[in-house]
Amino acid sequence: MKKTVLFILSTNFSGSHFLSLLLGSHSKAAHVGEVKNLAKEKNLSIQSTNTRESTRQCYICEKELHCSLLGDVHQLKKEDIYPSIFKRLPSDVSIIIDASKKTKWAEYFLKNNEFDVKFIHLIRDPRALVLKWMKHYKGSKAELRERIKQVRNFPQNSIEIFSKEIEFTYALKWSQQNREITNFLLKNNLNSKLITYHDLATKPENTIKTITEWLNLQYENTQLNYWAHQHHGTQKPNYDWVKEKKGQFIDLRWKNELAEEAATKIARNKQVVQLISDLKLTLNINGLEN
Repeated sequence: MKKTVLFILSTNFSGSHFLSLLLGSHSKAAHVGEVKNLAKEKNLSIQSTNTRESTRQCYICEKELHCSLLGDVHQLKKEDIYPSIFKRLPSDVSIIIDASKKTKWAEYFLKNNEFDVKFIHLIRDPRALVLKWMKHYKGSKAELRERIKQVRNFPQNSIEIFSKEIEFTYALKWSQQNREITNFLLKNNLNSKLITYHDLATKPENTIKTITEWLNLQYENTQLNYWAHQHHGTQKPNYDWVKEKKGQFIDLRWKNELAEEAATKIARNKQVVQLISDLKLTLNINGLEN
């Protein structure tokens, strides 16, 4: 049987690493983080101590260029990356979980005959993402760049993008990025599953069991204790905190930190409402749910 590469597609800050670690904790699967980023780091310095490297190091090998599994990914041709990783993994590992998020990266491997490809569209509450982006893109210059990006995607909304609060721009960004994933999956008739961050965080056992069975594997209850497993690949800077706390967490800070009026406007944004309807999801006071 062919082995499988599972691509997690999402916006940033949607929980792709969280999902990848849960799935990669199965005995026949492997979390490898964001392979796209590893592959493009042609000139990454081993001696570098900047923040960007510290968020992407391998937690087993400490430095990604020293990583026994992924250390030379940046030197490989794209078509050789996953076959090479499979060869280095135990022979009974049949699935690689790639949390690269981007459709353009995944698209390159659609015609590969060496392994099967499957996809998860991981989607998070637009109100949570708007708050995340407001915190991440700080300053007038950063906000202006974000407004200009969305003018390119929604030229019919140019006046509103430049005249309304930044929340409006980020609501459009959420709808545009998730619409791009949706269209990519439909256009290519891909084997995929839609998962919400809320369902993943509040019902992890049911959600992971459903995905695992879809991957033709038998669910293992030890997957939920993902911090107890050894994972190669990129990690988030707060992963040590998770390992210390040893539990499941859901981030609902938007409910306290996002103004009620702003949250209401995001939920009523026409582009947001249309996408949620198309995906047959429900947006309520608790989050975005299946």
